[in-house]
Amino acid sequence: MEDSEKIERVKLEHPLPKEIQQMKRDDTVCQFCGVSYLIHREIKELENKLEKLEKELCKYKGIEEREAQLKNELQISQWSNEQLKKDSTQLASKLAAVTEENTANIADLEKQRITNKELEEKLNNHLESSEHIK
Repeated sequence: MEDSEKIERVKLEHPLPKEIQQMKRDDTVCQFCGVSYLIHREIKELENKLEKLEKELCKYKGIEEREAQLKNELQISQWSNEQLKKDSTQLASKLAAVTEENTANIADLEKQRITNKELEEKLNNHLESSEHIK
């Protein structure tokens, strides 16, 4: 037996009393299951613990696949986010250009309105002066 396979024996702190150690096997073994009464409780505790751990293990089944799927979804979301940022930047640039163009158009319209008003005033003055001459 290799060193790693050796079972370590621990001295009992409270060894069984001599009377129990000297009992016949039939007196210390369950007639139904064949397990010694002395370890029956520990076996039941281990069975309960095993059942609990098996249930917990079921929770973790498929976790690697779920993690891979979530990583993939995260990458897709990050890529979409980057695309949206690029689109947003492009739209902001277009909006700035259109706003600048509209501002220029408004300024041109205002100049034309002023020019039209001046021309209208000149025309009215000219008409008034031509009426006076008549």
